[in-house]
Amino acid sequence: RGRSWHSRPGEGIYLSLILRPVLPLNEISRVTLAAAVAVVEVLKREARLASGIKWPNDILVNGKKITGILTEAVTDIDGVEYIIVGIGINVNNSAADFPQEFRDTATSVREEVKQKVSRIKLLQGLLEYWESNYQQILNGEFNIILEKVRSLSLAIGRDVLIDSVNGAIAGRAIDIDNHGFLMVRDARGNIHHVMSGEILIKETSQN
Repeated sequence: RGRSWHSRPGEGIYLSLILRPVLPLNEISRVTLAAAVAVVEVLKREARLASGIKWPNDILVNGKKITGILTEAVTDIDGVEYIIVGIGINVNNSAADFPQEFRDTATSVREEVKQKVSRIKLLQGLLEYWESNYQQILNGEFNIILEKVRSLSLAIGRDVLIDSVNGAIAGRAIDIDNHGFLMVRDARGNIHHVMSGEILIKETSQN
């Protein structure tokens, strides 16, 4: 989408996980959500930060983005060959270091807790939570992760506009299904199961 990426040396955590799960294509979204939950959990434990998941791949604190996740799958005729999960966490970035275009929409652990924190402890905790969540996926226990995702979702119950591969979808986000797809009910009452897309969460309506 032509987006910019800002990652000054020594300030954030930027990593890629290479996975080779035996999963059908329609369950790849589960991996993204498992990573999102791991980030929320480690931010709470190591930095005492409350955060939420902006489906499918952003973590927000006080309405600003602190983490982005990008999951890409390489497939062959037999299914998934491997998955790469990219995770970027703004840790010790200062607001002044962000490019002007990001200052109103991005934050960091340092900005929220008003001090620098250990990237090593955050990374260790992230991988610990990730390993547990990933094992739950492999063991057929995604329902445990899904309940956490639902409770942490910033979209469920809100009016949204989604730019998906199948075009724009507008409506009320009502749930996240067992595949990790966002369920959106449009004005006609039709329910769309959206696998991925750029989401805009609208201001809370009064009705």
